[in-house]
Amino acid sequence: MIHPGIAVAVFLGLIQGITEFLPISSSGHLAAVQVLFPSLASPGVTLELATHLGTAMAVLLYHRRLVLAVIGLLPESDPGLLGLGRLQWWHYGLVGSLPIAAVGLTAQETVRAAFGDLLWIGLALAFTGAVLMASRLRPHPDGDLNLRRAVLIGLAQSVAVFPGVSRSGMTITAAMLANVRASQAVTFSLLLSIPAIFGAALLDAVQLFAQHRLATLLSIDLAFATLAAGLIGYYCIGLVHRVSRTGWWHRFAWYCWLAAILLIQAAR
Repeated sequence: MIHPGIAVAVFLGLIQGITEFLPISSSGHLAAVQVLFPSLASPGVTLELATHLGTAMAVLLYHRRLVLAVIGLLPESDPGLLGLGRLQWWHYGLVGSLPIAAVGLTAQETVRAAFGDLLWIGLALAFTGAVLMASRLRPHPDGDLNLRRAVLIGLAQSVAVFPGVSRSGMTITAAMLANVRASQAVTFSLLLSIPAIFGAALLDAVQLFAQHRLATLLSIDLAFATLAAGLIGYYCIGLVHRVSRTGWWHRFAWYCWLAAILLIQAAR
């Protein structure tokens, strides 16, 4: 297998890092880029696995206090837990992760087919924009996360297995509409991304193992792609926290709709 050059790998890593946490769909952007520019499609699953691991590491680093407190290495009174108990985060994370696991395992063929369809990606981005605009219905949520709200957010995340549907857009907007305060909404969304990303990475790794290609991950260009995705992803996590507090969240809808129009036109 011929890997992309470092410049191309870094470029795709930057796309992944920017779009993974901003509500504009990383899967939609990567899929569209590789459909529109077939020369960039050669990295395939190896590049997707590398960049997803980069963004997962960004989440773990950014919210390291929360992660350390949840696994018991910091006291339960640590402010990183945002006023919730350790067991609450475990329970909410578990029930919130189950829907996307079920959808991801049962709809693999449908999801895989959607990745090569610009019309589907465009329509999915338009749907994402509509969901983001709906966040204006609850501009200043002030409630706490609970089990019912965690289930609702998890169901919203399950739709994001399809390219063009933003995972952060679905989960954070669902949390806002359920009256979860911005700090908990964004943090829980990011917490849910860890098992979602590692689950997708595990499926990719199994595919590579079946093809006897796990060793292809050990290349300099993929290392740079992982680093690029992680670094820009870390910055974008902070940006998402700021935007969700300032009432700008719904404005990403305009970008999604513009991208949707361009992709639907390109699909003709």
